[in-house]
Amino acid sequence: MRTVHSAAVSFFVACGAIAQTTHIVGPGGFSQIYEATAVAAAGDVILVHPGAYFSFAVIRPMTIRAVVPGTVTATGLVTQITPALGDEVHLVGLAMTGVLAGYGRITFDDCRLSGLGTVAFVGFADVHFQDCTLIPSTSTGFPASTCVPLVADHAYVTATNTTILGSNFNIAPARPAVSLVASTLHGSHLGVAGGIGAPGPAAVVADSSSRVYLGDSTVTCDPAACPFSGGSVRVDRCSVSPACGVFAIGSVLSVRRLLPLQHGQVWSVEFRTAPGQVVGVFASRRLDHTVVPEVEQPVLLSPVGGWFVGSVVADPSGVATGSWAIPATPSLVGQALWMQGVSGTSVPMQGSSVVGGVIR
Repeated sequence: MRTVHSAAVSFFVACGAIAQTTHIVGPGGFSQIYEATAVAAAGDVILVHPGAYFSFAVIRPMTIRAVVPGTVTATGLVTQITPALGDEVHLVGLAMTGVLAGYGRITFDDCRLSGLGTVAFVGFADVHFQDCTLIPSTSTGFPASTCVPLVADHAYVTATNTTILGSNFNIAPARPAVSLVASTLHGSHLGVAGGIGAPGPAAVVADSSSRVYLGDSTVTCDPAACPFSGGSVRVDRCSVSPACGVFAIGSVLSVRRLLPLQHGQVWSVEFRTAPGQVVGVFASRRLDHTVVPEVEQPVLLSPVGGWFVGSVVADPSGVATGSWAIPATPSLVGQALWMQGVSGTSVPMQGSSVVGGVIR
């Protein structure tokens, strides 16, 4: 295993901090999140103190972060995250009852999405989940057709260290965990489970134009069904049960961060691939979506403000880890840093999901 250390952060610090205004929700600030999102300018940060708040809407690029992850809930109507094409919205440490995400590049970090019906509907957007849970309510009698927790329509979805559970019902039929329409699910270290009970749904249901890439994940469903239904599916180092249905076993480059980004601490990223495989690591302050012929999956990092970090080599178990010291610089708090790996000995090579997030 080879570890790279300082190149990424040195360049990152040299670029300087992006100007941001911080808004407070809670004691000494706004009483509701939606009040802060209404006045926040593009690129601003909203810090939310512990409490229960109403759902909110976001139409401009910004970051909304719980001061203490797991202590902020937004309930009521669906939270709508609909920035313009190419704009980024980052949500960190929030619990929400239903999210509509569309058009921009939207990240969920350490979030819990739950409630009745579909808890995350993604349309015409790039959405990235890290360390999240998506789970519908177990209440009975709710219309079953709306109870797939993650629905993606013309979207590119990445997820790492995330759990997605289909609904189990005693009255209404059980439902899948994921439904894809002209979309891609690209995941690492996921737990995906279809609902248990009649009619025995798959864990992932996809149309013929959708793709699924999963590495180092567990996918299960009712014993009466197969885990995947439709789409083009490839898995690598995964547990799939029951072991039936149509899916390919092939190369998928997995990635996960071992801890959230924290200023003043060492941050590590772990890749999983074939033993001895070299992984090139790239970094950027912004996300993007660019298709290049040399890589099967899209490049998800912006070339503007982006750079090559270095390379890591997988050990005999297929693990390659890179570590970087994040300086204890207060101006870095609230800034975003993203990384993506590329590996392979032939074209097209394999690209990982993105990892990183907002520095805390």
